[in-house]
Amino acid sequence: ELMRKNELKFPTFPWINLEIVLKQAFDKHIIYNLETARKFIQHLRDEFIKYISAEDKETRQAIYDKLYKRYKIYFNDNMLFGYDYKNYTHLYNNHLQIVDIWKVIEDYAQEYFIYIIESSLMITNLSIRTDNQLITEGNFPLWQTELFKTDARYLNATSRYSHIIDFDSLRLGKKIINRNQNIASFDFGVGGITEIGKERGNSVELQGVKKTDEDTNQKNDLMNVKLKMARHTATVDNFPFIKIFTDEQRPESWGADARELCVITHIEEKTEQKLAMPFFFVENLVYEFLKSKFEPLYEMHRFNRGDNSLLIYLFKNLFAKIECYHDRIHNVFGYQNLIVDTEKGTQDGIKQTHKYHIMSKKDYSQRFTTDCHQDFFNKQSEKSKIGINDLPEYKTERASKKELEAQNSYFIIDMNKYTK
Repeated sequence: ELMRKNELKFPTFPWINLEIVLKQAFDKHIIYNLETARKFIQHLRDEFIKYISAEDKETRQAIYDKLYKRYKIYFNDNMLFGYDYKNYTHLYNNHLQIVDIWKVIEDYAQEYFIYIIESSLMITNLSIRTDNQLITEGNFPLWQTELFKTDARYLNATSRYSHIIDFDSLRLGKKIINRNQNIASFDFGVGGITEIGKERGNSVELQGVKKTDEDTNQKNDLMNVKLKMARHTATVDNFPFIKIFTDEQRPESWGADARELCVITHIEEKTEQKLAMPFFFVENLVYEFLKSKFEPLYEMHRFNRGDNSLLIYLFKNLFAKIECYHDRIHNVFGYQNLIVDTEKGTQDGIKQTHKYHIMSKKDYSQRFTTDCHQDFFNKQSEKSKIGINDLPEYKTERASKKELEAQNSYFIIDMNKYTK
């Protein structure tokens, strides 16, 4: 949208020429963040001014050669991407200010960089899959964002996953790793932090933690300051290209200084799955009828026999096809309504109620896993020599003193202390 607005400010400018140069700069890693995009265009602007001020061809050729030697990119002869600046204007008047064409090109370059990035725009502490596809015929590319017609067989061919967050990139103060090369990597994008309270803590949990500590901690890393100032690195054309989402069991688990920057969303109610497909109740009645006949029959067959029979084979395969059809319809057209309340992070008691739709095809198509930290605990389980079957059982309906002490419970330890 912003690119289109900028194009219309100078409708005769050959934007495709600029895009070709930008793509080469991306490929050569000349442009890799918003600042390098700005610096690249600013350098070209300075060289253009020298170019049009030069009085002889040799000086102009030297400027051209110097740019090629530095960037290994061919520029148009007039150094303004082929724009006829002699016959067309290089200024745009919007009745608020006069904007030079190079400022518009600078904004466009940053917007094009954000738009054309094929990796995920998400930087998170849990893995989130995205399956949008950039399609192009060699001209202006378009994003294919159709989710409901995506064939599950080809998910891996189109999947990209969110970038691994380095929390040092969110710390303006002390860092975990000194001279961390990722410090300035999060200049725009969508941040996602699950279990934010465990990462940041609140005032109660951070008692005893001091800003003056030698080690990096939540009080001296200045992450809250970075969150407050995040828009300053991410703003292009007056639009901040940054958004950070977090979740926690209780908002109060996260300290108030950062939480008050947020809008808090409480899930108050979640409905059973509904279908957006009209008149499916007829198929559903047939499905429920056949299911009520098949399941008891098949259960008794599995209980009584270990072989197979033609009747069960036919009935099972017929019902499997019906089950598959029913499952696919629900996965594509199924949705759930959430009733959510939103309030300011200051928790002043004023809430607004909204309805949000969870769509199965969009939200549950291998998008993420709710057990995103499982591997950490799996490593502990691997080392264990004891499983649930090896744990001792209570002897009677009332636990003995010895059995209670085996719980290693703070409460039981205190009870022992007081009774003694």
